[in-house]
Amino acid sequence: MVKRRWINLSLVGVLILALVVLAISLRPAPPDAPRSTVTASVGTVTATVTANGTVERSGTVDLTFGSVGTVTEVAVRVGDRVQQGDVLARIDNVLALQQLASAESTLAQARGSASTAQQTLANAIATAQGTNERNRQAVTQAKSNLRAAEALWSDACVVSTDPTCPNPAAQTQVRAAETTVTSAQATLDAAIATATANATRYGITLNQAYATQVKAQADRDASCDPASTSTCRSAESTLLTAQQAFENARIARDAGLLADKQAITSATNSLASANVALQRLHAELRKAGSDAVRTARQALTNAEQAYALGKIAGKQSVAQAESSAKSVAEEAPAASDAAVAAAEAAVAAAQAAVDDTTIIAPMDGVVGAVSYIVGEVSTGSTPTDASGITLVPMGALEIVADFAESDAAKVRVGDPVTVTLAALAGATAQGTVTAVDGVATTGANALVTYGVRVQLTDAPEGVSEGMTASVTVTVDEVTDVLLLPAGVITERDGRAFVLRPGPDNSTEEVTITLGLKGDTGTEVTGGLAVGDTVVIPEADESGSQQPDSGIPGGSN
Repeated sequence: MVKRRWINLSLVGVLILALVVLAISLRPAPPDAPRSTVTASVGTVTATVTANGTVERSGTVDLTFGSVGTVTEVAVRVGDRVQQGDVLARIDNVLALQQLASAESTLAQARGSASTAQQTLANAIATAQGTNERNRQAVTQAKSNLRAAEALWSDACVVSTDPTCPNPAAQTQVRAAETTVTSAQATLDAAIATATANATRYGITLNQAYATQVKAQADRDASCDPASTSTCRSAESTLLTAQQAFENARIARDAGLLADKQAITSATNSLASANVALQRLHAELRKAGSDAVRTARQALTNAEQAYALGKIAGKQSVAQAESSAKSVAEEAPAASDAAVAAAEAAVAAAQAAVDDTTIIAPMDGVVGAVSYIVGEVSTGSTPTDASGITLVPMGALEIVADFAESDAAKVRVGDPVTVTLAALAGATAQGTVTAVDGVATTGANALVTYGVRVQLTDAPEGVSEGMTASVTVTVDEVTDVLLLPAGVITERDGRAFVLRPGPDNSTEEVTITLGLKGDTGTEVTGGLAVGDTVVIPEADESGSQQPDSGIPGGSN
């Protein structure tokens, strides 16, 4: 009797469990969540191309001496404004002046008046006096140059904010190096902050995935007794998905932590390099100041020796002329016309040699570079980047950028340009394309580029030659057109289409025609009207396109 009652109770339990399972299976499924959409609207579509360039000024002139000699004076520094005709630099002109005096003396003799001993004596005296005076001036100038070299440097110049530094150009270099250090430090701080935030986010994501896995495990354990039921199989599938999600979260965390560590290491290395460059600049500036003083002292010694030797040579020349005056009784025959012409040519050449010992500003402008140092020997060679004085005219600033050939083909003279200057905290300026190179340049990595020249129309304060700039050229633009974000448009098999919402949260494909494809949106020329609603495709619906994040006009 007891055994039969136990069997009846077991049958009742099984019946109740079956009813519960039947109720769960007959429960209606929850409705699908509504799809995200955007609305076709009227706006502007803009297409741009971008490249990096360098700030320059057009018409830059490189100036050098026309003859070989020791530099005795450098009258300008980088950043100085000069006017046409200003003296920029000089080299030792003692020899050139002596040769000019000799040529003038020979010319006078060739013309006949210098054939007498008395005239020869007068010329010798005048030549000696002129030579002595020029040599004396050279000594005076060398002393002045030495004082200038000694005053050009002090250790205050390695402190970018010290107003007692006598060399603003040196402080400018120090400020630039300090700015690089500051930028590198900011990059490192940002990398550390990003890594910290990412680590927290990775931890949260991994914990959530783990909690989901634990819950799925518990649901599976509860649903699989007995096993092999539809509920058990569903629970096992959910558990498998949760386990995979947890593993994916762990992999993403490890990869993210490694990437953040690499970013911090790179930023740390950049900061160390910037600090090393700053210290090296301090040492180089100190050495340059010491070298300038040493060369100026050597130039003074050379000038003093030339002065002393010139006095001796002058006395000897006068003594010889006095001896000749006593022995010659009458004038020598007049020189021939050929001798006069040759002597005049020699005077002209000697005068040109004197002129070549001075660099004169050919125009108004700003000194962009000075490579000469007092006391060094100028070779009188053709100007190069490493020698001479660079004079920049007071013209408009320009940007020269190298565009990839596919982008350069879209650029036209007159296109509007936006320029971003990283050195000025991201300041922007507007400009216009003034020229596009007709001949390509092939770099070391076989990349073909074309040079594009841009003239700035509103250069921001503080911009200067040599700064790096990001150049964005607007190559096409349409206004008041129907547009959609690129991410909602799918292109497949030569046609473009979007998804329109249908009944019961379904979608239908609508073929559209496209116009200009811009940076942030695409022009729609057919197939849609203003205000039409378009569904944002999911990953398995979008084909070759993926929706942009943060699509304007979107709704949920």
